[in-house]
Amino acid sequence: MPRDHHFAFAKRVLPQQVFQNPERVFAELRGPMREPFLFFLWQELGKTVPQALPHCAPGVKHPGGMEELISLDVAGADVRQGIEVVVVQLPPPEQPSEAWYVALVRSVRGVRVFTWERSNETDAVLAEVRPDGRANFGFFPNWSLQGFLDALGELVGVHLQDLPKPASTPVDAAHAAGMAPRGTRPGAKLGKSLAAMALARAGISAFLWVAGIVAPGLIFGLGDTFDLVLRWGETLLELAIGVTTLMWLYRTFSDMKGRTRYSPGWAVGSWFIPIANFILPAFVLKDAWRSSRGSERGSGLVYGFWTAWIAQTVFTIANTPMGDGLPPLADLWLQATIEVLPNPEAAFMLYSFATVAVTVTCYGLLALVVRKISLEP
Repeated sequence: MPRDHHFAFAKRVLPQQVFQNPERVFAELRGPMREPFLFFLWQELGKTVPQALPHCAPGVKHPGGMEELISLDVAGADVRQGIEVVVVQLPPPEQPSEAWYVALVRSVRGVRVFTWERSNETDAVLAEVRPDGRANFGFFPNWSLQGFLDALGELVGVHLQDLPKPASTPVDAAHAAGMAPRGTRPGAKLGKSLAAMALARAGISAFLWVAGIVAPGLIFGLGDTFDLVLRWGETLLELAIGVTTLMWLYRTFSDMKGRTRYSPGWAVGSWFIPIANFILPAFVLKDAWRSSRGSERGSGLVYGFWTAWIAQTVFTIANTPMGDGLPPLADLWLQATIEVLPNPEAAFMLYSFATVAVTVTCYGLLALVVRKISLEP
């Protein structure tokens, strides 16, 4: 049996809305507030059904890939040959007769609503919801979005390949209303400060390592007081980066509320869940990337940063001295390389380079990710 919430949204709520007021619905779904509009309809329907469903759910996990959340959203919209088409993506169907997509089609002849539904098998059913009933147009083996666009395009006589997603966002709506300065990006103010601090932290490590190579006795000759001040300075800067990162995430997700899969509170809280905080923040950052930039293109930088962040955390903990001896990781490295490298100095040089490389990569990629999300168009 189909779930009431999922079934009614595709077969009753959206069709009723567009049949009653097509101008408003098409304008909303092609405008910057399309996701809040859909979310509102979904939430209101949830109040009337026995079991309300979330507006997003895990999609199909491809071999070797990461599980993605599929959210209620506009998957594509355009005008082709005088026919306006808006395709709404639903959370993945779990039961027969639930829909993957709903297409709203408007021409001079009026408005039509089509659904791309899960069948009892592995294929899809193309159907039309009409004010006076329903019509089925057969089964199709390719249940993807492109399969839907191909089948629908053939039915209505319009080429629908590469249907673009609306580009305008809630920030654009704020610009139009005079509520935000032109060019504002989500979390821009905090993002600028965070990127600068991250670059400073990367620069300090790189400078000290190069200085140690060029003038080996320079840093050592400045004495223990300088070394203590330097260590405290690095620690305070890292603490400031951590706090600013959480503040930046909260502001960024607040600025994009209605467009992201995670709430501002969840974006921050994910960093404090034991064990899960080794994974969840990466998904949060990728959500911010997708919502801010309009696609996931280039978001591999997020995973690169997160890998370096975990490595940096491990290095920081393992490099903490215990008593008067070497840090545990340094001691382990020297013991492992004593018979491979010509002398302890060479082993220590490689170890210090690895430590610096991890730090520079971590904070350098953090600055780049923040710039892509909050500072670059």
